[in-house]
Amino acid sequence: MHTPGSTLSVGSIRVRPMARAFASTRPLTREEMIAAPVRWPRPSRLREPLEPPAKKMAEGMRALGLETVGDLLEHLPSDSREARTVAALRAGEQATVSVQVRRISSRPVRRRGMRPLVEATVFDASGTMRATFFNQPWLLERYPPGTRLLLHGKSDGRGGFRVSHHAPGGELANDDGASAGDSDAVAHYPATEGVSSTLILTLVGAAREALGDVTESLPAATRVSECLPDRSSALAAMHFPRLPGDLEAGRRRLAFEELLLAQTADGAGVSLYIDPEVLSRLEQSNPMGALTEGNIADYCTALEGVSHFVYSAWRLGGDAPVSLLELETQAEVDKYAATVFLVADQQGGAYPAHVHPWLFDRVNFDARLEPEQYERYRTAHRCAANFCRRLESRFVGRKGARIEAMVRELRKFYRLGNTAKLRYAMS
Repeated sequence: MHTPGSTLSVGSIRVRPMARAFASTRPLTREEMIAAPVRWPRPSRLREPLEPPAKKMAEGMRALGLETVGDLLEHLPSDSREARTVAALRAGEQATVSVQVRRISSRPVRRRGMRPLVEATVFDASGTMRATFFNQPWLLERYPPGTRLLLHGKSDGRGGFRVSHHAPGGELANDDGASAGDSDAVAHYPATEGVSSTLILTLVGAAREALGDVTESLPAATRVSECLPDRSSALAAMHFPRLPGDLEAGRRRLAFEELLLAQTADGAGVSLYIDPEVLSRLEQSNPMGALTEGNIADYCTALEGVSHFVYSAWRLGGDAPVSLLELETQAEVDKYAATVFLVADQQGGAYPAHVHPWLFDRVNFDARLEPEQYERYRTAHRCAANFCRRLESRFVGRKGARIEAMVRELRKFYRLGNTAKLRYAMS
């Protein structure tokens, strides 16, 4: 068997496997390999604190959990927006454009209660336009001529651009120097008051070099066998996609199952991988001490991985097959049971009736999931929600919960196989 990175012998000629392009089977050329940057990662730089210049911005970033450079790079986009050059803007279209200020001025507005209107003549390599900012007269001093800006808004088709979000700095050009064109896109991030997606985009751009400090946890053999990029490259693909396939390759790497299954000569082996960033956040806000809205997402992520690991090991130990739908359904039930017992203990023994809506009613599925993945997660969620609701109706009453009987029912459900488990959950 050939081991990745070893040398193959073909007759008397020794051949070394070629290095390949990002998440691809295309061999890299000699010129590409020579031009590739040499990285000396320093993970400690990821812990450097962010320093927002304004109080409102600082509060917003804390609300988003963005306190360090590492937090910023792990704040993944939820969607993408159109990126345009000035010349490529279309009337009525929402788009993002990178420009430089040529002139800026303000004028009063007749409508009562409105602050002066700020208008700036801005340009890029393709043309010039007039950007309009409403109710922000202080921008006259903040954005003097020569300032580079990242603007998001709507073009009127007549050389005007109504700005909805803006931030200083920001480049939309690709690494090879090509400017944004008709089909380019920029990342769109979860945001909050005081911190817009446009601002986050500029901050991520400024921290781009820190991607080289991101550490890798997946074994090289696993990445090769699964055709996965390293974590640093996957994050770069999410924040700064250059080719149509980059975004999906990055998502696939970052969404790689916490549970790793390996087929060996003696059978199947299982191992557990949980993102070190998740573990780090759980250490800082330990749910065993207090489970809150702030740490429940990481708690559930880790618990899901543990559930997959334990259940797979148990099923494989009995030489029984296990499906992905079965794994996901059992993990949802395990999260509910573990959370119920943990919160009950933290509340002094009272049954926490809010856990079921907490876990099952406030869920939004990622719109980027493939149809097959979406249907699997949705089905598992529905089956688990129905089973757990039935648990409460049977074993929780005005006089309290019959915990021993509930545990017996949970054990019975755990032992059921794929089809029987799903049928029993929906009965």
